Amino acid sequence: MLSSGLHIFNAASYPNGPIILRLIRDGENNSYEPYLHLRLIYPNIMAINISTNNINITAIPTFNFCPIATNPPRDLIRIFPLSYNHTMIAFLQNNTEYGPETHEEIGKFIDWSGNVIQ
Repeated sequence: MLSSGLHIFNAASYPNGPIILRLIRDGENNSYEPYLHLRLIYPNIMAINISTNNINITAIPTFNFCPIATNPPRDLIRIFPLSYNHTMIAFLQNNTEYGPETHEEIGKFIDWSGNVIQ
């Protein structure tokens, strides 16, 4: 367990580069805290937080942070390391255009400073 109640949830690596960690904190109603905690760990053990305070990232619907019944447990958010300095965050969004119970997977491309790439 890391300081401040964060736990490592999953990790992915960049070729010849850092590892990106997704950290979680337990939240309410059997969900995780609805905030995306990302951290880069470099081969020299230096760690850097990726700022996810951008409104385009904080707008991830909260149902994505609820675990689904798998072993090991996971939720609906996926992190893809792309090229150096770029990551894609994929999650589900309500799609009311096609009915109240439909969802579509969307992705946000961010750099390691937390800026959304348009």
